[in-house]
Amino acid sequence: MSIKHHRFQLSIVLFWISMPFISLYFYLGLGAFLHALTGLPLWASVGLVTLAFLLALPLCAFHELDKEEKREQR
Repeated sequence: MSIKHHRFQLSIVLFWISMPFISLYFYLGLGAFLHALTGLPLWASVGLVTLAFLLALPLCAFHELDKEEKREQR
């Protein structure tokens, strides 16, 4: 992988780390919504939401990298 790809991945990670208050309220809000819908404990709902987003970050990054590689090949 080139340096550009590593910078892109790092920028996504730094975005989520650098905005702890926004992401905290976001996770708590979605967790509370999931808690209200399913009746799961609040800590489990927030944990599931957090886990889902942490797992989705690399998928989004790889999808964007694939787009960039296809553009470079053209």
